[in-house]
Amino acid sequence: MAEDQLVAEWCGDQDVGQGLVRTSRKYGLRVASAVSRIEGHIRERLLAPNFWHLATVGADGAPQISPMWADLEDEYVMVNTSMGRVKEENLRRNPFVSLSHHDTGNPYDRVEIRGRVVRFVEGEVAERAMDRLTLKYIGEDRYPWLLPGERRVMILIEPTRVRHVVGVEKFRPGVLPGIPDASDVPEAAEPAE
Repeated sequence: MAEDQLVAEWCGDQDVGQGLVRTSRKYGLRVASAVSRIEGHIRERLLAPNFWHLATVGADGAPQISPMWADLEDEYVMVNTSMGRVKEENLRRNPFVSLSHHDTGNPYDRVEIRGRVVRFVEGEVAERAMDRLTLKYIGEDRYPWLLPGERRVMILIEPTRVRHVVGVEKFRPGVLPGIPDASDVPEAAEPAE
């Protein structure tokens, strides 16, 4: 995807401005800076020990979803898995991915991050990234469930679309007859307590 197209798509759901092209020093990837603008409440969710659901597409076209630990690594969303896992194989074949998270205090408050994998990082770097996630999520310095022969891979995801929805999601313009604009749809009522 061209960088100017990425910025235009990204701006559809999160106001990030025009963004400039820059290079990640750590991984040598060229990205639109708008990608690095996961901010505010969504950034807080990624930095906190929240579980995210990672959706990939299998070779047969069927979806595959895994609960994951996630974090930010520079401007990328970072997840970590083992080599040979279905999700890892799916992402090497088809790099497009979706992550979702809902607030445990209000399941009607949810975030979706769509993107594409831009890098698979293996070896010592991947193992240390898993250790950082382990500290964040369970308070231990080292990942305690590493099996002999298991190899970790850090997966870096470039966000292309970020959505934050609270309540009932509005329809896109033109989907419902007689409702030309989504802003014409009344707000959903608060869920009963």
